[in-house]
Amino acid sequence: MTVSFIEHLSARSMPRQRLATFCLLDELAASPWIFDVLWDVWPQLGITRAGWADLADDLLTKESPDLLLRGGAVFDAVTIFEDVVGDVAGVVDERREGCRAAYLSLRPTLVRSAIGEPPQPVGAR
Repeated sequence: MTVSFIEHLSARSMPRQRLATFCLLDELAASPWIFDVLWDVWPQLGITRAGWADLADDLLTKESPDLLLRGGAVFDAVTIFEDVVGDVAGVVDERREGCRAAYLSLRPTLVRSAIGEPPQPVGAR
């Protein structure tokens, strides 16, 4: 039996808001939507660069190729966002459009080959 991404994350010790956000990010392949979700919840997630090793432990697993692709896409989304926006103090309305443009220029476009498939870079299959 294959473990789903939500089952994998549920087995980890993480705050519920973070779990819900990561599951939503897994469903969103469009970078503009991902940016908007992260912008709105960033102050509540409590993610910092110092915590990236723990974040990688939570998201990246070799349990299955599917989980690795899904976790990798979410990890990239979050760490690129943190690179652009910074900590919670970076979430200032006046900076949103500039940060969004920078994020979209750095975040690779992901597509799904079918509904329910993990997101992958264009041309990966």
